[in-house]
Amino acid sequence: MFRLYRPLLTLAKIWLACDTPTCCQRAAELLDQLQKYTESTHKTTVLIEVLLLQAIRQDTGGDETSALRLLEKAIELAEPGGFVRLFVDLGPPVTRLLNLLHRQGVSPDYIGPILTSYPSYTTDDGRMTEPSPSSPLVDPLTSREMEVLELLAQRLTNKEIAERLIISPGTVKTHGLNLYAKLGVHGRQQAVERARELSLLSIS
Repeated sequence: MFRLYRPLLTLAKIWLACDTPTCCQRAAELLDQLQKYTESTHKTTVLIEVLLLQAIRQDTGGDETSALRLLEKAIELAEPGGFVRLFVDLGPPVTRLLNLLHRQGVSPDYIGPILTSYPSYTTDDGRMTEPSPSSPLVDPLTSREMEVLELLAQRLTNKEIAERLIISPGTVKTHGLNLYAKLGVHGRQQAVERARELSLLSIS
């Protein structure tokens, strides 16, 4: 999934960075198409990044209200999975908007840690902070994702994992896609190998 969408998202980022009327229009059209498609196909992780890019587009175009609305929607989708890197990788344009939402009291327990994950993040009182990672991952795995990962390491199928955890195979697949994104891999074998490299799983 990520290999499929990555070139399109990268193209949208390039057009936004160009910051010309033509490029911004092209970025807007592409992002609108991606949003409709990812919403209809429930590709949540990609949709979160699309919404973040749309928020940046609206903010640079002077529509801060729409930008904050899009960012809040992205946060609603991202918070259950504990995603951080999707926000951090987009840098200062998202930091400013996150700050505004944080001051409004929107999801403080989620937005706060995202903000402090930015290198040399400036707090409201002007102090500089540095991230203090408690996990080898920017986006820590949730307890459910860890359960799925451990069962993947046992080479169980999605159906077998679903039976063990008393959830649907579709839910197992969703957890799998989320942990692949957090580990930066594209499949279960790579996920297990990467997790062992990070000492998230035993070597055996």
